[in-house]
Amino acid sequence: MAHWTHGGGYGDGNYGEGAQGHFNPAFRPPPPFASAPSAPSHPPHGSYQAYASSSFDQPASHPHPHPSFGYPPPGDYYGYVHSPWLGEATWSAPPAWQQPHAYPAAPPFHPNQAPYESPYLHDQQAWMSGSALGGGHGSGAPPPSQPFDGGFGGRDGFPGGGRGGRGGWRGGWRGRERGGFQNSTWRRGDDARAAPGDEYVARRERRYDAPARPRPSSRSRSPSPTPYAPVQPAYGPNGEYLPPQRRQRTDRRIAPPVPPSDAYLRAVSGEASTRFEPGSPDAEALEPLVLILDLNHTLLCRLKRSSWASKVPLVRPYLATFLEYICGRRDGSPRIQPIVYSSARAPNVLSMLAALDLIPPSRLPAARDSPAGPAPPYTPVPDEGDVLSLVVTREMMGLSRADYLGDIETVKDLGRVWELLGFEDDARDEAQRASGEHARQTREAIERKKGAAAGSAAVGAEGGQAADGAGAEAVESAPWKPNKKAKARILAARDERGAKRTLLLDDEASKAAQQSFSHLPIAPFLVHPEHFPSRPSSPRRVSPSPPPPAVASTPSADQPAAPHLELARTPVPPAPPVLQALSLDPSLPPAKESHLLSTIYQLDRLRCESNVARAVKDGALARFRDEAREAVQSERKAEVSEEDIDEELARRGREVCEREGIEVRHAWDPDWRRKLLRKEGRLSRDDEKREESA
Repeated sequence: MAHWTHGGGYGDGNYGEGAQGHFNPAFRPPPPFASAPSAPSHPPHGSYQAYASSSFDQPASHPHPHPSFGYPPPGDYYGYVHSPWLGEATWSAPPAWQQPHAYPAAPPFHPNQAPYESPYLHDQQAWMSGSALGGGHGSGAPPPSQPFDGGFGGRDGFPGGGRGGRGGWRGGWRGRERGGFQNSTWRRGDDARAAPGDEYVARRERRYDAPARPRPSSRSRSPSPTPYAPVQPAYGPNGEYLPPQRRQRTDRRIAPPVPPSDAYLRAVSGEASTRFEPGSPDAEALEPLVLILDLNHTLLCRLKRSSWASKVPLVRPYLATFLEYICGRRDGSPRIQPIVYSSARAPNVLSMLAALDLIPPSRLPAARDSPAGPAPPYTPVPDEGDVLSLVVTREMMGLSRADYLGDIETVKDLGRVWELLGFEDDARDEAQRASGEHARQTREAIERKKGAAAGSAAVGAEGGQAADGAGAEAVESAPWKPNKKAKARILAARDERGAKRTLLLDDEASKAAQQSFSHLPIAPFLVHPEHFPSRPSSPRRVSPSPPPPAVASTPSADQPAAPHLELARTPVPPAPPVLQALSLDPSLPPAKESHLLSTIYQLDRLRCESNVARAVKDGALARFRDEAREAVQSERKAEVSEEDIDEELARRGREVCEREGIEVRHAWDPDWRRKLLRKEGRLSRDDEKREESA
């Protein structure tokens, strides 16, 4: 049996140390050594600390360090006691050195049970990257059970190791930059025989000895991405359903969120919220509840994070019923103001909204795939069939270009939504009227104009009066700039008003870290890829509306055309590609949830609170679940599970829909918006024409 041994390396600056490695077919494990070699004089570094001496060969069955880029577990490796912590104090000479065969188990490499295996030959090691080990190993590396013949692959495919022979190779790490493993190469020992390519080695070493050139500042220096979690099966060995796990982001940078403003905390900690009964005049007189909706894993699920997957999303059960509840009106006035706030890019957000029929197909704007600034990508118009009040996308979150293009965790600042809704307009007008700074600036400007007119000999009395009027008009038209105190009062009024009447429906609590008491939680909607229904090869297109009938007579140039004739002569623009929402198979486990019905009940109760954030802080959501638990216990007289509570909340949500005259539909209804607008008499002209043509 052939055994292979090679030397480990230690890199610290330009210091390289390695043991001989050779391939000997006639090798047999030598008898145990009687005494241990001298302990190294330097502390361990990095994670691979397998020191070996060139004066003897270790048996091939010795345990190997833990194959990880983290610190290995403590143990006896190659006769040396290793501790995972750095420092001289961790190295000692224990009595275990006098027991040659007292090797601790180091899974998965058990001593004296298998030949030596090097985990560094595995191609699937995630940390073997150019930024971590300077190239790691070459492509096409042999399996661990094959004798090591070609050596470790260095940077640019240059083999840094090699087969052992006369003189052997020394495998020390030659570190560069900070004395670590960054951009390391294998260095050939001085006792090796000259071989072709030595000039290339010399040029390579000279290049690596040169100081590092500074990188351009425009390049992103984000840490190495974390690999995606493997796809788990939908069912276990016994046939039980295994819920899918949430996707791990590739960029795990964590930034401390901005703390809530003092005005928001005052609104939350102020007077208690007044609770009104649903349907009472006091509840209907309240300001509409601002409901901010998340898309992915809240209302729908995408197979991938791509533009094509955004065009064919998988909708959540009872989504049509939920959208009809939040977008409906009672007596012509809205009770809930729906807003979409997604951290996805604008083209993908608009595609998902069009697939859900939240945007009329005729008003779908052109897609943009670059940061477009703080302007909203879509402006809803209620008279044209829009049911949303605002659309906020990733471009409006104030991210840098690196963060915008990266897969990072984001926090949704509701203050941006309150600003776009005009929650600070009343406070701004009041501050402008109360401030005497604007009036003082106006008076000073008029006085300066008067002095300039009086000192000019060429300007008469009429000219001076004209100058006074022009100066006053210019000053009056100048925009008012609030001072620091006025800005603080405006922001305080905005946050206080927003905290009382705003909720964020999101499956991730971290999204609402800046306004945590305005968060309405919901379980994430996760679906295994194998449960996605069959998708069309390309999204379907809506056939354009037929041209209107031709006008019988053409008006002359002297006689202008009638307005209705001009409107009839103008064709309806063809509809852009419409996205197709997919429904989940009702027999699958994810389709049996009813969290949106529970959310309908919670919204119906919370919209009747005078201060929503204070109600959430006082435990309104927990109170809803306690009431449902008591109702189930009074009927069953048994222990109640969380699933029973969810079913009771969903039952109460169905009662709310029946009271409002909303049909409860489990499957997706692509015509829910037109049905709602037709029932309320708000159908747009384009929708009417499409229905007539259909």
